[in-house]
Amino acid sequence: MTVTEPSTRFLAQAPHGFSNVVEVSGGRLVFITGQMALDAAGSLVGPGDFEAQFEQAFRNIESQLAVVGATFDNVVKISVLAEEGFVESAHKFGEVRDRFVNTTNPPASAIVLTPRLVHPGALVDISAIAHLTE
Repeated sequence: MTVTEPSTRFLAQAPHGFSNVVEVSGGRLVFITGQMALDAAGSLVGPGDFEAQFEQAFRNIESQLAVVGATFDNVVKISVLAEEGFVESAHKFGEVRDRFVNTTNPPASAIVLTPRLVHPGALVDISAIAHLTE
């Protein structure tokens, strides 16, 4: 993965925790569908607790990456759907994310707020795209 930093003349400030541009070539792309804070038994982890749900969703992504021989170092894009209370927990999201992603070359990132997710009690749904050079 190559992180390409565009000219900052169009940006008010440099991004923190994500990259504006990530370029990939060759290899293969792996798309991981949105992961909620469900444990191996399908039970919701951390009802009402954004931080606990961030942690579980990232662990779920990590386990899906392992299935295809990848790690978070291969992740080039993260997309987050979160219930509206996310804004108050955004700093916790950054802390949890940074324990998983490659902070030297962070993935591109998007966060979309939604009034409600499909699974009752779920506060966050995180998907990822990974690039493997093999």
